[in-house]
Amino acid sequence: MARKRLISPGFFLNDELAELPPLCRLLFIGLWTIADREGRLEDRPRRIKAAILPYDDCDVDEFLEMLYKKGFIIRYQVDENHYIQISNFTKHQNPHIREPASTIPAPCMNSANTSNKKCKHSSGPADTDTDTDTDTDTDTTTDTDTVTEAWNAQTVQSRDCSEENETVAVAVTGVVSFLNSLMTEKQTRRLLQTFGETKVKEQIEHLKFLLANGYEIKNPGGWLRKAVESDYKLPKDLIDTKKKKKEIERRKQLEEMWSLMPDTEQTEIRDIALTRMKRASPIIYEIYKKIGNFEDAMEEPAFMDVFIRLRNEILTEKLKGEPP
Repeated sequence: MARKRLISPGFFLNDELAELPPLCRLLFIGLWTIADREGRLEDRPRRIKAAILPYDDCDVDEFLEMLYKKGFIIRYQVDENHYIQISNFTKHQNPHIREPASTIPAPCMNSANTSNKKCKHSSGPADTDTDTDTDTDTDTTTDTDTVTEAWNAQTVQSRDCSEENETVAVAVTGVVSFLNSLMTEKQTRRLLQTFGETKVKEQIEHLKFLLANGYEIKNPGGWLRKAVESDYKLPKDLIDTKKKKKEIERRKQLEEMWSLMPDTEQTEIRDIALTRMKRASPIIYEIYKKIGNFEDAMEEPAFMDVFIRLRNEILTEKLKGEPP
């Protein structure tokens, strides 16, 4: 039975929602009217289409998947039954006092008849209205400063160890300690065992990045678990930062490799780089020809930049075992 629901002006300003097709957005509003007082309904696309978009030629199942991937709904399974949970429904809606209680089980209920394996959670990456968590375990509510301090502590701890095997062990311990500051030990163990340390650390960096840039996340532990489970896309700025950091580390490694090479090998690589420069950047090569001395030519920024780039290409090839 359809019911009256509220719609906030903020709905029309949600940039995450705006990325979806207009009919998909209309479907999302329609879901509110056929959901029960807890924001749950059966995941039956054909029936949903008949109730909300009966006159439109569209794929409702595809629209539901779009809403799920954006974190506006959760699609989950209990036994053989498929359901939908509308994210933050009770936060934004005020059901009538006489509206019947929900008869649909909540997602990821820890009972014998619930299939947690197919219960999926999702939430928008920087949406402060989607930080509630549906897992029955209790998350630790942590403020921004505590999250940052915990992360910095584990980072420093992993750097302070000199032996490589010890560094790895300490790094893992640091991640566990950080996670335990945000959630229960059971949740930490399950997260690392299911998704692995690399994926978890990537989303920890994501969380840290959002908090450092002013996003207010009320439940960092719940957000982090959803981010790992749903594989949230990293912000472009964070990706760029990681790329720059990786490139700086790569250049540092190549510079160190160059400095440790004997003079004869350096001369060989220099000649190969100049040959490539003559072919690929003849105008820059003319700088070297006019000056007539390599050391003096390196004082020219344009020549130095091109030479170092070509030199690093050759060094990278050597690291990979490729012939120059």
